Amino acid sequence: MCVRFTEPAELRLRSLIRSRNLGPEAGIRVSVSDGGCAGRSYDLKVVAEPQADDHPFKVGAVAVYVDNSSLPDLRGVEVDFVEGVMESGFRFSNPQASGSCGCGKSFSTAENCSTESSCHGH
Repeated sequence: MCVRFTEPAELRLRSLIRSRNLGPEAGIRVSVSDGGCAGRSYDLKVVAEPQADDHPFKVGAVAVYVDNSSLPDLRGVEVDFVEGVMESGFRFSNPQASGSCGCGKSFSTAENCSTESSCHGH
């Protein structure tokens, strides 16, 4: 499994999926795309079923789907759910990241840095 979820994240994801009532293959698609203030950004979506190029796995009772192109960037990533007075949401911790953004949803790695500025700051 390339992505780990903490217990609070798993509970929150399970609740989100249940609230959508999408059927037996419903799950969470985790992906990485170009963009964000640090170069790459994470995305979580509740989906009714996997796409053809998704790699499926289970986290407890949650079906998780990761597309082929996102697998390398998600290797070793831990997703947590934090609920607080100042901030609530999913937080990604990526051991491969060489830089990240204050929002916690954007990152860069040494491999995807094409210029010096894309690896530092916003």
